[in-house]
Amino acid sequence: MGILTKAIAIAGFSAMTSLVSATPINLGAAGSYTLLSAGEQFPVGGTMVLGSEAQIWGDVGARNYLSTAPGVKIHGNLHGGYINASPGLVVDGETLELSDSEWDVIFSDLEAAVFSAASLGGSLLSSVNSTQVLTASGSGLDAFIIDGDIHLAGGDTLTLSGSAIDEFVINITGNFFLGGGSAIQLDGVLSSNVLFNFLDIGCTANVAAGSFAGTYISSGCNWILGDGLILAETQILAGNIPTANLQDVIGVPVTVAVPEPSSIVLMLMSLFGLTLIRKKTI
Repeated sequence: MGILTKAIAIAGFSAMTSLVSATPINLGAAGSYTLLSAGEQFPVGGTMVLGSEAQIWGDVGARNYLSTAPGVKIHGNLHGGYINASPGLVVDGETLELSDSEWDVIFSDLEAAVFSAASLGGSLLSSVNSTQVLTASGSGLDAFIIDGDIHLAGGDTLTLSGSAIDEFVINITGNFFLGGGSAIQLDGVLSSNVLFNFLDIGCTANVAAGSFAGTYISSGCNWILGDGLILAETQILAGNIPTANLQDVIGVPVTVAVPEPSSIVLMLMSLFGLTLIRKKTI
């Protein structure tokens, strides 16, 4: 391989490896799942029942009990403590019952992410029960504390507005309810840069309808996901998801940013210089 070819390969590899973005908080082993029910206490934690129309892109896991209705499709791995798989289940990856020690690591990482997000604090807001917009400050990471519930219905929306480099961490002390026509929507913000963190061990997240995007974490919340729910670029990592009669869930994608123009110019100038050096030595 010539010097110019080597330089191009090294420069290209360096650009790719340095530009992969992640969620604002390190999720550890829990972060590989699209749907995760990792609570320790059975039957009030670590359970998941997937309805017959559920189709999930990404890994699915439940620590204690995972049941799938006929027709469920998992485009990823299926992990459980005990798996009750009905006929017709389709899993593209592995179907595996993990050990207690393996689940301990996953749950510990989830709890650590909850604590890390909570430690950021943030601008204090009251309950969100009507249409509202949160706008990025442009400083990179914006943290908020919603001291109360997120309760949206009748077409109301919570919009996070910013750019592809802005990050949001939103801590919620109360419950989460989303009704028909309502949404948590992103305006210019990447789903991989958005994290909602539910702090109350006894909280309830009831999504009867509507839509939302980003990563939602809680070590103790009970999630009820309604019939026919379609979620794009969404990740739910919870203590318990006893009812998941949803339809399609597509996990949060790994995004790769585009290099700034100045970086591209510098790289091309370097390669041009190497070309001249190579010609002089021939």
